[in-house]
Amino acid sequence: RKALGGAASTPTRKAAAAAGGTRMGWLIRLGVVAGVVAVGVNVMLAQMDANTRQGVQLIDGHYYMPTMVNPVDRITAARKITWGDDDLVVATYPKSGTHMLVLTSVLVLLRGEWVPETDLHSLIYSPEFSLSNNARDMSEPRETSPTHPRVICTHMPPLHLNFDASASAGARFLTVIRDPVATMSSLRRMEQLLFGGMAGSLDSMLEWNLQTRETGWLEYALSWWAHREHKSVLILK
Repeated sequence: RKALGGAASTPTRKAAAAAGGTRMGWLIRLGVVAGVVAVGVNVMLAQMDANTRQGVQLIDGHYYMPTMVNPVDRITAARKITWGDDDLVVATYPKSGTHMLVLTSVLVLLRGEWVPETDLHSLIYSPEFSLSNNARDMSEPRETSPTHPRVICTHMPPLHLNFDASASAGARFLTVIRDPVATMSSLRRMEQLLFGGMAGSLDSMLEWNLQTRETGWLEYALSWWAHREHKSVLILK
């Protein structure tokens, strides 16, 4: 009828109204998600200055992310853990291929039997991170882990992972030393994504991650390289 110049039929009007309501519903949902993300980014910006890195936490010689990402209580609890023979600890410097290494580990342990649309974080443990990233809670009984050994995803260095005691208890450690140029490029993209126009300068980022030997990429790589001959450590590069 509409094509012939008449008014649309009642069913047609109802369908159009339903479609419009669906679109409106999705727009509202997207608006809520965008609002949550904006609040999160603003909180992080309030905690961390992109140039000076004010807000990043220096704990026993290692820098952790702002408390929104690495809450103090989570860091404290993580540092008390002695990992054992049912733990595969994937420890990497940020933006070094962390998720690729974790995903590969999970797929091997599951023999490739991946459930479609599964959130990777729901299968692993991230001890120093906020539980808001959907990772499993470390307080869960070990038998509830979807993989054995458990896959632990962390940016903590050997010292903070109680390496000697954990290795003696049978824990295994997997790390990757990514080319520093590629690592810095990936870090820069992440900073620009998070901070946009408020991202610090490239020089400040490089100084922070490379020139400060006690805290940056080099020291992290060397901390694992020192254990390269240990039977419990596998270094990929």
